[in-house]
Amino acid sequence: MTILDAKGTVLLGLTDEAGGAITIMPVDLLVDASAGDSVIRLSIVPNRCDPHAVEEDKRGTFFPLDVETGDGRSGMVYIAVSDEVRCGFYEFYADYRGLPGS
Repeated sequence: MTILDAKGTVLLGLTDEAGGAITIMPVDLLVDASAGDSVIRLSIVPNRCDPHAVEEDKRGTFFPLDVETGDGRSGMVYIAVSDEVRCGFYEFYADYRGLPGS
């Protein structure tokens, strides 16, 4: 499978190397069962500025990846993060936005 690109979430947006907002980050990474672990580094910023975004979050830390298989099938895979990473994202969001309690 090839990971074609990554996208931001409702909660977290992507930025390019200069810090500009982007909606899609090209990845072009071939992964298969014989490959070792892979890392895709994403530069993120909050997409919203209200405290309700975190309080009501359900999918804001599931990053969508557009993928394509060797036989031409394509689709989107959502990558979940661990509870520890999710809490770190929420803390980052609150600190970045200067929300109460951060």
